Formats: sequence, C-alpha cells, structure tokens
Amino acid sequence: MEDQPPGVTRVRDESWVMYESYTVYQFRLPNSLPAMLWADPFSLTLLLTGLIFVAMAELTRRFPPRKINHLYGYRTKASMSSQERWDFAQQAASLRSRFLGWVMIGLAVAGYAIGGLSVAIGIVLSMFVLIGCCVRLLMGVEADLKARFGT
Repeated sequence: MEDQPPGVTRVRDESWVMYESYTVYQFRLPNSLPAMLWADPFSLTLLLTGLIFVAMAELTRRFPPRKINHLYGYRTKASMSSQERWDFAQQAASLRSRFLGWVMIGLAVAGYAIGGLSVAIGIVLSMFVLIGCCVRLLMGVEADLKARFGT
C-alpha cells in the first residue's frame, strides 16, 4: 500500500479526495501521458507532427543535400533552378520548419492544458493547423527566394 499524505483518502477509480477546511477537492491521477494524449487527438497530432518538423529541420540543417536532387530537401521549381538557390532554399526551409514545429508543439501543449475539445473538432482543428503550417512554410521560403534572387 502506498504512503498517503495526512488529510488525503484514497477512493475508487484511482481518485484522491483531499479534506481541507471542510472543503472536498477531487482530482484524477493520470495513469500515463500516452494514455492521456490518445484521448486528445488535437494535441497528439500537433505534438507528433511538430516533433517531426523539428527533427527534419535539424536533419536538413546538419546534413543539407549538397546537389540538386529529387529525393531529399526542399524541392520546388524555384529552388531547383540553380545550385545557389538550392543551397539558400535548404537553409531557409530548415529554419522555417524548426520554427513552425515549435509552434505546433506549443499549440499541442496549450490544447492539452485547455482541454475540452471533442474528438471530431480536435481532428479538424489539428488538420487545419497542420495544413496552415505547411502552406506557411512553402509561401515563406518561396517569398525568401523571390526576395533574394528576384523572379
């Protein structure tokens, strides 16, 4: 049996009840973080995709593709038109991806802290945020390329 602090009584369903000045507070102890996240698709989706964005940004920053290719790196018509544009686009995409990844992680933490979203609304909102971040990444890097190299 676990040691219980004074004034705290264990009741059914892993809940604890605290008696303090005749006021009863009840709160639920989480079994594990993964179990809590599965119940919140908004936070789960944004946390995982944010971690992927940050990891891929770090990977492309440390090991950028040296030559223009069709497999690895930030690949658009504008970025693949010359080696100078390619190198610049890889660096710009890495910085923007890392920033947007941290934004998604922050939104996941905020969404989890606020809670209360239904599953359907959480899924739809997380998809809008994810698509918005991807569009923002593309538009931002293309704008950076245009500002640096012209049309």
